[in-house]
Amino acid sequence: MSSDPFDSSPNFSQLQIENLRLHEENKRLKEHVNLLSQRGWNNAGSSSDFNIINSVQLVTNIANLRDTLNEFTNLKLGNELRINQQAAFQLFNKYKCRRSIEFTKLYHSEIDVFNSNISSAPLDNGLDFRQILKFALQRLIIETILEKTQQYIELVVNSRPNNKIALEENLEANIIKISNDFIVHVNDFDKFRSGTDDLTKNLPVKIRQQTAAILGARAFNKESHPFITHLTKELFDLLNQHRTISNQQKLQEIHQMIPQLIRDVIRVLFFNLSAHEPSPKVKFFEAGVPLDLELMEGAFEPNESLNLEVEICAFPIIGTDLNNRDRKLFKKAQVYVVEKNRSKNTLANTLASKSD
Repeated sequence: MSSDPFDSSPNFSQLQIENLRLHEENKRLKEHVNLLSQRGWNNAGSSSDFNIINSVQLVTNIANLRDTLNEFTNLKLGNELRINQQAAFQLFNKYKCRRSIEFTKLYHSEIDVFNSNISSAPLDNGLDFRQILKFALQRLIIETILEKTQQYIELVVNSRPNNKIALEENLEANIIKISNDFIVHVNDFDKFRSGTDDLTKNLPVKIRQQTAAILGARAFNKESHPFITHLTKELFDLLNQHRTISNQQKLQEIHQMIPQLIRDVIRVLFFNLSAHEPSPKVKFFEAGVPLDLELMEGAFEPNESLNLEVEICAFPIIGTDLNNRDRKLFKKAQVYVVEKNRSKNTLANTLASKSD
């Protein structure tokens, strides 16, 4: 008789054969579950390959967000769009865009670089003011959303909502508060109770990851959420300070895009990063920092890198151990670069020749 337990011999009924199959399948699934459990708990707190948001998915989410921001801040709408030059120059000053600031001091009242014919081509050997403004607006949008989200969460965490409506509207912040409190108690438990075990030591990391994962999947997914509604208006007004769009249909389309853009920025840069272990950090490079090909990307030739510096950083670098050589990058910073030590006279001569 065959030794194969699945042999359809007359000594085995179909029911017995099926029972053996299920037994073997159950054994295989238990082994798989045990393996996942060991990876998920025993390696928490280290750079394990078991993450709720894996590295590949995180890189994809970051890239998609950057593409969305590039599309959202498009300033090439022809005659339907006019730039508020004064507000644009104030934004350049906010981010200390050195070369752009030099220009504003020379010609801010003499020429409209955004809306006149001269702005249709890059100025001063590549100084494209619309592109610089687009990058500055992207950074402003990201920073505003992250700052307002942090303020909102802190406000709710430190308040005591006393009705069901307030509790429901602030579910996201309350979940963060409860999980943070739980982590504090677990850490205290590990500190003040005798004994050692991996489960207790690793639990805070897993709680943080699980909390960030569920919030990254569904946070603020409610029509007319008060926080999203308020921030949508604030961002819309902020953008309108810097440009005017005469096409009302296009303006309405932009307004309708903002709520989802807010959710995407929060999901990726606020929650997805926290769901990863170790949590990646976000950093904008400031104007004047020398171009570093390992950390930055943009519209430049690699062989020119030694003579270039950052004018504006539109999208931050994202990674772990950013200040160390063994860092892990999920996305390089997107930067607009200019030549180092370009003199005011060169800029003035270039503009004078273009206006002749």
